[in-house]
Order: sequence, then C-alpha cells, then structure tokens
Amino acid sequence: MIQRVAEWFSTLLLERTVPVLAVAIVAIAIVVGRLRRTSRRLERNVAERTRELARANADLRREVDERVRAETRLEAVIAELERKNAELEQFTSTVSHDLKSPLITISGFVATLERLAREGDIAALKSDVVRIEKAADRMRRLLDELLKLSRVGRVASERRELSLSEIADEAVELCSGILERRNVRVDVAPDLPPVWGDRTRLLEVMQNLIENAVKFMGDEPAPRIEVGAREDDGETVWYVRDNGIGIEPRFLERVFELFEQLETEAEGTGVGLALVKRILEVHGGRVWAESDGAGTGTTFCFAGLAGEAVQPTKATACL
Repeated sequence: MIQRVAEWFSTLLLERTVPVLAVAIVAIAIVVGRLRRTSRRLERNVAERTRELARANADLRREVDERVRAETRLEAVIAELERKNAELEQFTSTVSHDLKSPLITISGFVATLERLAREGDIAALKSDVVRIEKAADRMRRLLDELLKLSRVGRVASERRELSLSEIADEAVELCSGILERRNVRVDVAPDLPPVWGDRTRLLEVMQNLIENAVKFMGDEPAPRIEVGAREDDGETVWYVRDNGIGIEPRFLERVFELFEQLETEAEGTGVGLALVKRILEVHGGRVWAESDGAGTGTTFCFAGLAGEAVQPTKATACL
C-alpha cells in the first residue's frame, strides 16, 4: 500500500514539475536572447565608438603633425630672415665702404681742378681728369654688378634641362677677348652631365668663373682652364679648374663674400663670385673652392643641379 502511494505521489510530482521546467527553460531562453541582443548592440556601439575615437585620434595627430610642420617652417623662416638680415647688414656696410672709395677719389681730385686750371697746369689737369674718369667708371661697374646681384631671385624664369658643355662653350666665346689677351687655353669636356636650371643665369655662372680664373692666372707661362665634372659619393659635381696662383686654404670661403678680393691689384669689382654663389643657391645648389695654396691653382666646384627633382624654396623660386 505504502509502495503504491509513493509511486502515485512520484507520478503526480513529475506531472506537475514538467510544466514548471518548461516555463523556466523558455524564460531562460528569452533572457539569453535578450542578453545576446543587448551584447550585440553593445558590441556595435563599442565598435562605432572605437571608430569615432580612431578618427578623432587620427585628426588630432594630423593637427599635431601640421602644427609641428608649421612650427618647423616658421623656425626655418625665422632662421632664414635672421641670416638675410645679417647678410643685409654686411651688404650695406660693404657697399657703403666700397662706393665711398671712388666718391672720395672724385671729390679729392675735383677740389684740385680749379687750382690747376688757374695755374694753367694742363698736364696735371689732364692726369686728374683721367683719375676722376677711372673712379667714375669703377663706381659705374660696381653699381652694374650690384644691380645684377639684386635681380637674382626677383625675376621669374623658366627652368629646364640644359647642356652645360654648350653653356660653357658659349661662355668661352663671350670671354674670348680676355682669353686671347692672356693666351689662356680652355678645355671644355664635350659630354658634361646636363644641369637643370635657367640658361641665362647659368651662363652668367660659367662666364664669371672663367673670367675669375683668367684674372688670377698670375705669371703662369702656359695658362689653362678646364671645365669638367666628377662624381663625389654618387653626386654630380661640375668644376672650373685653373693652374693659376691658387688660394690659401684659410681663405677658401672668403672669396665668395661681396667685394672680397684677396689680390688688391686684380681687375674686377669683387662681386662676380658673390653673384655665382647667389645664382646657384637660388637654383637649390651650392658652390665651393678647392686649392692647396699658393701656386697650385684653384678649382671652383658646384653641385645640386642634377635634375628637376631639385626644387628651390618658395622664398627663392624666381631668378
């Protein structure tokens, strides 16, 4: 009897428990489904927020990088302005000094002209007039050279690939008078690597370098100038080499300064090499001199003009 009651109770309990478990399973499934949907929404929100943060971070980095570049450009411009101001101060001082020299000469001799005229000293009068003319001519040449120098960087010009051999040959032709008078032989390599730049300005460079070499030949019995090119660490270097008086190594940088003439008796105004340096810098290039000292000749080298990829800064985009 007891056994039958126990079996009946177990059956009843089982019959009542099955619906409860079913409801519980359904409820759990609903909760799990909602949790999954909620989890997916959270994942989407997190992903979207992550993308927004990544975009914001990228924008912030770009802004920071742009500010850093702007600050770098500003520092470069400030440094360039400081350098230009220093150059301008030196230029003003040097020009003032060198222009005063012929003016003092003219003023000094003019003061004596009246006296010589009253005294009737025609020979001395003519001599003083000649000196005044020479001083005036020197001032005219100084002003002409300064005008050329001032125009570099202000006049727009076209740049293209050029044959330096052809430019050098034309420069030799332009210098033929002084070359013939001094009996100077010039050898131009026929296959020089091309340069990229403004033809008129680069012709000025070659003409000034050749004229400079002739001026400082000294007493060389067989004066010779060589125009060629070489490779230095993969970079093309063009040069104008002479067998003249040479330059002491400690003066190699000074020769490019305005009105700098190591030989006071030499012809010229002292502007030619400064003009060469300025033109090449505007082209994005550089120039330097090589010499082992007195009697060894001098080689003027320039580089940085090998291709269109070389671009000048905005401040020097014109010639």
